[in-house]
Amino acid sequence: MTLTQKLVDRGSGGLVVAAAELLEELLDELLEELLDELLEALDDELDEETDDEIDDELDEEIDDEIDDELDDEIDDELDDMLDDALEDELDDEIDDRLDDMLEDELDEKLDDIPELELLGSGQLTTLRAE
Repeated sequence: MTLTQKLVDRGSGGLVVAAAELLEELLDELLEELLDELLEALDDELDEETDDEIDDELDEEIDDEIDDELDDEIDDELDDMLDDALEDELDDEIDDRLDDMLEDELDEKLDDIPELELLGSGQLTTLRAE
């Protein structure tokens, strides 16, 4: 209803009432628009915060995955290095024991020969006892 229609319906005293009602309607519409804008702004802010939180969580999960993968790779490399070092040490130990065994066996065989003579050229000559 327009202001003119309200004035006609109420007579001369209805001017103040009609103006008050019109002002109330305008205020209600303005308040409704402001509330809609506020709700939309809040919704946008929440969406943005939610997006930021989701991005942060995803970044953290990705960082954790990368850290775990790097830790696993480093652990594997360290295990390989340790295995190689242990294998080398074991190989050296086996070589040393074999060398010792061969030397002992050679010494035993040489002890079984009645006479040995070293020549000046460094060659070993065996003289058999008759």
